[in-house]
Amino acid sequence: MITSFATPSEMTADIDTSNRLNPVRIIWQIGAILALWPLIKAIPGLPYAGQVYMFFSVLLATWFLRRDGETWRDLGLRWAERRGGVLKGAGMVVAIFALSIMMNAFVQFALLPALGLPVERTLPDVSTLTLYLIMIGIIWTTNAFGEEMVFRGFLMSRFSTLFGGTRFAWILAAFAQSVIFGLGHAYQGTAGIVVTGFVGLVFGLSYLLSKRNLWPVIIAHGLINTIGMTVLHLQATGAMGTPVS
Repeated sequence: MITSFATPSEMTADIDTSNRLNPVRIIWQIGAILALWPLIKAIPGLPYAGQVYMFFSVLLATWFLRRDGETWRDLGLRWAERRGGVLKGAGMVVAIFALSIMMNAFVQFALLPALGLPVERTLPDVSTLTLYLIMIGIIWTTNAFGEEMVFRGFLMSRFSTLFGGTRFAWILAAFAQSVIFGLGHAYQGTAGIVVTGFVGLVFGLSYLLSKRNLWPVIIAHGLINTIGMTVLHLQATGAMGTPVS
């Protein structure tokens, strides 16, 4: 299901850029993905606009890939061929999960207060079982799969090619997509932008450490959000701690 870690030599080697796309074409593709959000958000009364955006972003990115002779497998949506790859990939999921939790805690309890920014985030309503189950479905579709495929897969690959296709270009691409990822969560307020931006950076760098395999970040993303939503649901129903307001 998941490939193994990159070796030190593989991590320091430059990425092959022999099939580099035209920069104008890359910029147009990135711009089209980003421009889709305000267009969908402008539709009055549209429920779950963010999820609708991710659905159509995956479709648009898939179309771009087909035109360029690529597939999602080329960007990391591929299975491991050896049992050892599965075990190492599972370890990578645990590592991503732990790093994301630590980054989230650092940003919320250290960085935001130090910058004098509000810590509060606007979170979804999961006060009923129906709302909770809907959110779990969203988490494992448009969030875990959609966001990782578009941000860590498609956008990172395009940014890295635009920046030159080297190892350093991939690192720059991880930072670029994390900024966009954070701004895409502006509905959660300033805290949401900063927190998701830093977590997006963890996902992006982890994608590189996973030899550009999307499965570890997809699974870690889904698990993190599932646990978070479960805690919110239990709090909202009074089953754990104080209900959230």
